[in-house]
Amino acid sequence: MKKAWARLHRYRSNAGFTLVEIMVVVAIIAVLATIVVVAYQGFGERTRDSQRTTDVAQIKIALDKYYADNSRYPDVCGGTPVCSVVALSTPLAQYIKQLPSDPLTSQNGQNEYRYGVSTDGSGYGIVVNYEDTSPCITGSRIAIAVAGPSGPLLKC
Repeated sequence: MKKAWARLHRYRSNAGFTLVEIMVVVAIIAVLATIVVVAYQGFGERTRDSQRTTDVAQIKIALDKYYADNSRYPDVCGGTPVCSVVALSTPLAQYIKQLPSDPLTSQNGQNEYRYGVSTDGSGYGIVVNYEDTSPCITGSRIAIAVAGPSGPLLKC
């Protein structure tokens, strides 16, 4: 009976992990977690920027259809050089079901697509604020000058 108890006691004293082993495992997990965070850090920004490019392409298609029917781009800004793309919802209603909005507009209300048209209606520009790259302006025969917060906008 004493031998069985001694064997059981010896087994219990050797069971479990040492503090050093636990620290090594925690360090390995921390290194792996850091690698994952760094790898996916800009993933959300790149995804939203890709959505912006797709959104602006849809708006451009609708504007080109409008131009084909009316021989000019819609002038909806009421005398100001640039306005929100939301102003295009009425003239483009038959060309696009719903105007897309910037993925971050619902979060902060400041990141929206902006639209401008030349005085003769022969050119337009859409201002896009990318997160991963510089803000830019895209459109057809861009005839409007718009400056961003960091200076003049680049052409996309």
